[in-house]
Amino acid sequence: TPGISNVHDVRTRKMGDMIVVDAHLEVDATLSVEQGHDIAVEARDRVMQRHRVINMMTHVDPYKRPDRDHAKPGHVAGK
Repeated sequence: TPGISNVHDVRTRKMGDMIVVDAHLEVDATLSVEQGHDIAVEARDRVMQRHRVINMMTHVDPYKRPDRDHAKPGHVAGK
């Protein structure tokens, strides 16, 4: 999907004969929240049209920036 620089932490699980997907999408850190959201919606739509996916939850991360969601336990990122 245009605007996505990388994808990580993809998780899938079966629900009947369909798949549920969770994915972190990396986009340009200088984009607005609205622009990042629009890119994530486009990515979700494309995946759901092409694959047997019943739902896809996306999380937008800044490209090539530290992922503070996954800091080591007891460590506060940026400090």
